[in-house]
Formats: sequence, C-alpha cells, structure tokens
Amino acid sequence: MSTTRYLFGLLLFIIGVLLLLSNFNYLNVNWAFIIQFWPVLLILLGIGAVTKNRPVRLLLVTLTVLLTVALAMYGIQKGWLNPNVKYKVEEQDLAIEYAEEEQAVLNLETGAGKFSLSGASDSLIEAQAKTSLGLYTMQRSGVGGGEVDLRLDGQNVRWSHVGSVTNNLNISLHDQPVWQINVKTGATSLNFDLTKHQVEKIEIDTGASEVKVKIGNLTNQVRVKISAGASKIHLLLPEEFAARLDVDSGLSSHNFPQFTEVSKGVYETENFSTANKTVTIEIDAGLSDLQVSRY
Repeated sequence: MSTTRYLFGLLLFIIGVLLLLSNFNYLNVNWAFIIQFWPVLLILLGIGAVTKNRPVRLLLVTLTVLLTVALAMYGIQKGWLNPNVKYKVEEQDLAIEYAEEEQAVLNLETGAGKFSLSGASDSLIEAQAKTSLGLYTMQRSGVGGGEVDLRLDGQNVRWSHVGSVTNNLNISLHDQPVWQINVKTGATSLNFDLTKHQVEKIEIDTGASEVKVKIGNLTNQVRVKISAGASKIHLLLPEEFAARLDVDSGLSSHNFPQFTEVSKGVYETENFSTANKTVTIEIDAGLSDLQVSRY
C-alpha cells in the first residue's frame, strides 16, 4: 500500500471516529478549529505527486505532520487559530397580537442555534431573540391571518468563528388556537414544551441536532414529522395517548418502551387502532439516538 493511500485511509478513519463520538456526545469536537488545517491535505497530495520514493515520501509526510502540530500549538498559544471575534449581539422582543384566532400556524425558519418554546402568552405569538447572526422578522401571512412567519435575516459567518456567534430564541404561544408548527433550522438545540397548547401538527426539518419535544393532551390527534441529520431526538408523550412510530434511520440507538415492532421500522402501542387519542410520528434521521417515552 502506498504511503499516500495509507495516510488518507487513516485520516478518514480518524474523522469517522471523531464524528461518531461527537454525535453521541461522548466527545466535544471543535470542528471550527480543525477545519483551519485543510491546506495540509493539499500538502500531502503534493508530496505524493512530487516523489515516488517511499522513504522520501515518508520523511516529508512525517515532517509535515510535526510542523502542523508545532504550528497548532504555537497558534493556540498566540491566539491565531481561534481569534476572539466579537459579533454584535442584537436583542429583540417580537409579538403578534391575538385576534381571536381558532386555528394558527407558526413557520419558524432560522440558522443554527438554541431554540425553546414553552409557556402561554397573551399575544398570538411572542418571541425573545438574542442573536449575532442578524435580525429576526415576524409577520402574519396566509389568507386567514392566523399564519405567522418568524425568520432570521442573517449575515455570513466564517467557519473559524462559528463558536463565537449567538443565536438564541425563546417562543411563547397563545393557548386558545389549535396550532400547527413548522420548523426549519440548521444544527440546533431545540426544546419544545407543548403541554399548555392544542397542537395538531409538528414538522421539524433540521441538521445535526439535539431535539426534545414534549406533547400535551389537549387535542385528540397529533401528527409529528422530524427530518434530521445525525441527531439526539427525545419525544415525550402523555400516558393516555396511543402512538404509532415510523422510523427511517441509519445506524442508531433507540429506546421505545411500550412499543411493539409491527413491521420493519414501524412501531405501535397495543391500543393504537382503537384509541381516541393518538400520536402519529415519522422520523427520518441519520446516525441518531432516538427515545420515545411517556409521562
């Protein structure tokens, strides 16, 4: 085996192990720091092209690795590789007045960040944002007026500065309308407590994320659809609800107590076909840790 092929194989192996450990929260990997060393790949390719002499290639590769490690240590000490870039943090209070709507829809579209939804508001929707990625806009849309778009109008951020930005959003909804909630985000920490709300549909489309959704018992039928990258997903359902779970996932760990697998990737509680209160869940995710529990 050539030295170049060996090194690239080793590199892919290391990256795969780091991704696996990071996705399951066994290791906190600073990818913004690591990605700054991508030019080393060009150097290794150049070494493979310049000489076919194996001992010479091995010597050059060894020197490259040693110099890269030395540069990383020196750069960390001098602050070159993780510059303390300060993005301006904007704080916003947003609200849409409640107008006796019986049906309402929230469309949330934003980038990576931390998002929570809990509690009841006197407004139809109320949000507190703290972000260095731009400004949020919130406005009514749709014919009936009960549909609200909450979006982030953002700015570009360098890969190396990802760890320096802030994007936090706390949302509260009025507890009278029957809600549909549509979420589209980047890599996310998302925590939705919907126990005080009548919710008939939840749809989440996100990247590599940690998602926790607690569903209430105020509606008879709830539909949940989650599309995600490598993620940790935890759904909490009321004890009195029957449930059907349809999972399309890659390598994953899962914990579905009180569910029986009725066909490949499909799980049901024993009383799903006859129950008055039901939750139908669809999950399409990459490498994931999936948990569905009762409260």
